[in-house]
Amino acid sequence: MIRLMRHKWQPVGSNVMPAAETEHLVRHLFAGDDGRRMAHRIDRRIDRLPGLDGLRLVDAVRRTVHPRTTSVSPGVAPVRLSA
Repeated sequence: MIRLMRHKWQPVGSNVMPAAETEHLVRHLFAGDDGRRMAHRIDRRIDRLPGLDGLRLVDAVRRTVHPRTTSVSPGVAPVRLSA
């Protein structure tokens, strides 16, 4: 299940809005150190749900938009945003 979610999950609304808008939103919400910390905080909350430990979905989306930033989750592939 985790493997499927890593490959199929996308931010809410990303399949109905242009990828540029989704990227802008992610860039705005998760920019800089504060954004990295917030993405990590959200992922930690998701980790508490049964069977979802280690998904790092928000960090993966953040790294898709901010590829040069240091990842808080090594080994987790970035998420592809819809066009």
